[in-house]
Amino acid sequence: MSTINIEKTKEIMYYFSNNIDNLYFTKLLKLFYYVDFISLKENSAAVTNDIYYKLPYGPVPTFIKNEVDNLVVSSEMDVPEVTSIFKGVIKVERQELSSGHSGYIIKPLDKAAEGYLSKPELEIVKKVCKRFSKTTVKEITEKTHRETPYRFSNDNGIIDYSLASRLDLAKIFNN
Repeated sequence: MSTINIEKTKEIMYYFSNNIDNLYFTKLLKLFYYVDFISLKENSAAVTNDIYYKLPYGPVPTFIKNEVDNLVVSSEMDVPEVTSIFKGVIKVERQELSSGHSGYIIKPLDKAAEGYLSKPELEIVKKVCKRFSKTTVKEITEKTHRETPYRFSNDNGIIDYSLASRLDLAKIFNN
């Protein structure tokens, strides 16, 4: 696996945050999963090259999660020495939920540089965004749990990109 493509990741981050209302952090992580695994199936290459782990709430891209966590620490906890590649692209706001818990909403800031995504990659980002823009966090989490790459991975282990070939794109986009 190659290194993380930071510029493509920032472009996708901005696109999702700018086009989905109430974009919760957990949902964002699942959107990246779909982009990378669908891209691998359709174009023989992931877009971000992040490493995904099978965690209880679904697939998690580790680099992206860590960078958003860094943004939370640097802004909400006022630790300026902690930096994030997403600083200036997005902001993270704590949202109190009716359940008594809190979650984080991702909001766009300045537009990320465009043109890093190829036309096929951008089309996948747009399709994933359109398909899941109105989906709740619970719904997208449950959906990712039914996907073959997640199901066939060990708990807390890496989700092997080779499993992308077993995705059923018709089920993803039609259900």
